Amino acid sequence: MKHLIDAVYANGAFRPKEGDTVDLAEGEEVRLIVVPASSSSQQARDLAMQVFTDLSERDLREISQVALTSHGFKDSGQIDRAE
Repeated sequence: MKHLIDAVYANGAFRPKEGDTVDLAEGEEVRLIVVPASSSSQQARDLAMQVFTDLSERDLREISQVALTSHGFKDSGQIDRAE
């Protein structure tokens, strides 16, 4: 599960902003990529791309396939309008 939320850092913890909810069990561990809200879109993309730096070609293909199929795209990259 991936979920983008806006949060505020205070007292050593990230707190979701009002209206953002997180469906996690108490004490569940997560991985965060922290991008200041004042950052530009390009800065956010650059930071996000760092996540993929050390992945193998196989890992990258698998991630791409998961991303495409989870967003209604077929293997060919065409949108599946049946969903």
